[in-house]
Amino acid sequence: GAPLAKPPLAKAPLAKVALAKAPLAKAPLGKAPVAVGALQPPAAAPVTGQAAAAIAARAAAAKAATAKEAAAKAAAAQAFAAKAVAAKEAAAKAAAAAAAAKVAKAAAAAAQVAAPVETFEVGEAVEMRSGEFEGCAAQILSIDEGDITVLINGADVVVCSAPELQKAAAVAAVAAVSPGVEEVAEDPETMQADLAAKREELRQIMIKPDNVAPFLNRGRLVYMKDAASDLGWGILVSAAKSAHTQQWAVKVFVAPDDKPAGQMRSLHLSRLQKISKVRTNLPEVAAEAQESNALLLTTLTKVKHHKKFIAEGIPELDLVVEMNVKDEAVGTLIAAIAELEGRLAAMGTSA
Repeated sequence: GAPLAKPPLAKAPLAKVALAKAPLAKAPLGKAPVAVGALQPPAAAPVTGQAAAAIAARAAAAKAATAKEAAAKAAAAQAFAAKAVAAKEAAAKAAAAAAAAKVAKAAAAAAQVAAPVETFEVGEAVEMRSGEFEGCAAQILSIDEGDITVLINGADVVVCSAPELQKAAAVAAVAAVSPGVEEVAEDPETMQADLAAKREELRQIMIKPDNVAPFLNRGRLVYMKDAASDLGWGILVSAAKSAHTQQWAVKVFVAPDDKPAGQMRSLHLSRLQKISKVRTNLPEVAAEAQESNALLLTTLTKVKHHKKFIAEGIPELDLVVEMNVKDEAVGTLIAAIAELEGRLAAMGTSA
């Protein structure tokens, strides 16, 4: 049979429903009346006996703190006043000392004008004529116009003027003619032997490992001797303590008169005679290689023939000032050596 025809479906238009917005109703805001009593502060609670005691205690503590602060201020004011008085007294003492020094200087100047002033030389043995060190033996270190620097008793360095000094020879002459004083003849050979002994005592202190080890630096100039001869100044190459014997040994390049080309020597520390302030810039390789002897010889020769060292000698380390040796015997030995050197110089004998 024939298919059944499907009738077309008709789409009915959808009806639009209008949404109506109802106006919101505004309710009037009403303010509730506030009771007058609500704004009043609460009534204060009655003060009990315990609270009253606490209040009284706080008041007493505040009063005590105020009193303590006042006492502290008074103490500070008193301390300040004491300091002011002390400062005033110190200033007065300083002024008095300055005035006394001025008077003493004027007196010294007057004495200098009234009497001929002796002339002195560096290295000369003298005696202090006046001042704190009156009667002490001294040695002249330097002379700069009117200022003379002297070493007193081997320990104190003082700057003074010529009128404050007198020659050691003059002191000896006065002692020789003084009544009741027996003249004692001095033997130069005995004095030289005594001088050599005291110098050796001082050297033994210097070469103690605790004193000298910090200064055994590579390149430093040292003066050496062996059992048979004087090796002179040389360049220190190395220094070490033997782990087996605990003895110190040094390796030094020297050029003595009988070995002008120079040689490397290993010597016991006891062979060290002098230690210098001078250090050379020693290359690491040059110090160890045998073929470097020529370079070491050139360096050593330059130092030994430097015009300053030819005129004044190679400077040595000072045991007290530079090596900081604390041995009490050092000062006594230095003073004794200076005195002997001065006496021998006054006698015209080499020290």
